[in-house]
Amino acid sequence: MTDKEFKKSLLALGKEVKRLRSEKGISTIEMSRRCLMDSGNYVRIEQGKINVTFKTITKICKALDINYQELFKEMEIK
Repeated sequence: MTDKEFKKSLLALGKEVKRLRSEKGISTIEMSRRCLMDSGNYVRIEQGKINVTFKTITKICKALDINYQELFKEMEIK
């Protein structure tokens, strides 16, 4: 995977997290609180600007009350 492809993947993940959060009517502040992280870092995840660990993905899924499959099923990774 090239750096460009990896950046596209981070953007796709952030876009999907944002979509799911918005659908559930959860603010970015509330999501960051649920994930036990700084709101600035959470926003950077949605913007695709930072790499996330599996631990953070798990926190996001728990905060959204979804499983991993739900997070990744709509993502388009090329």
